Amino acid sequence: MLQVSQDFDAKCRLFVVLSALFKEGLTPEGLDQKMPFVVKCCDSSVRSSDIIYALENFCFESEETQMTGFPYLLQRMYNAELLEAEDILNYYNADTTDPVTLKCKTFAEPFLQWLAEADSSDEE
Repeated sequence: MLQVSQDFDAKCRLFVVLSALFKEGLTPEGLDQKMPFVVKCCDSSVRSSDIIYALENFCFESEETQMTGFPYLLQRMYNAELLEAEDILNYYNADTTDPVTLKCKTFAEPFLQWLAEADSSDEE
């Protein structure tokens, strides 16, 4: 009820969850340990783009989180079936001028290439 009265959208709600769970910084191993809590927050009202946006902004804003770990965090979300390959690829193939997204896309490029190759081989 609080999120309705405070006008929290899914992006904001997930950002708050990540901030509460990962005060000391977000690592792939830390995400694995707390993934059940993250999954619980990603109900049907949360779109893939909301998850990616919240993850990007949390990683970008958190002084303790290393951006070099960003592709591994995306991979963990993908492995946990919170994100589909098609949704990740569509998100990063969309035209954007958002500096946070552009920076995260740069770090995620090897993972994005792997997803694109896996996606194209699945279609064959």
